[in-house]
Amino acid sequence: PLHSLIVLVTAAMKAIGVPEIAGYLRGELGREAAIARAIVATRQYAKRQRTWLRARMGEWPRRGPESA
Repeated sequence: PLHSLIVLVTAAMKAIGVPEIAGYLRGELGREAAIARAIVATRQYAKRQRTWLRARMGEWPRRGPESA
């Protein structure tokens, strides 16, 4: 149904890099600007993941390269 398609498209538009690609395809962003913004969005997401993980796994033992 149409509702399912709208939900799917809305969810896909939230994926990292998709809004930047869409802006590029609509002519709102240049290629380099879209790439730069996608890189920033990726780094921001990675930082949020690290922060989330650190907050929940703070008591877990750490393993560094020397302990592998």
